[in-house]
Amino acid sequence: MAKAKQLPSGAWRCRVYSHTDAQGRRHYESFTSKDKKEAEALAANFVLTKNREEKSSLNFKEAMDFYIELKEPGTVPKFV
Repeated sequence: MAKAKQLPSGAWRCRVYSHTDAQGRRHYESFTSKDKKEAEALAANFVLTKNREEKSSLNFKEAMDFYIELKEPGTVPKFV
């Protein structure tokens, strides 16, 4: 887990990796608080909820159709 660092203002900031975009740039979420433990708790909560949201809501048929479409030569798959 990320550790909070004290800023020159006296506040605490905790940065957590969020995602990598299409250009390959890494993005982070930043959580700032007057209390070190609170900043770390906010970051931990973000990580927990983010992992739950990343799971796909595809059912088996949609995933199978996408895979077949992906493997057909000369077509561009439409992933929704």
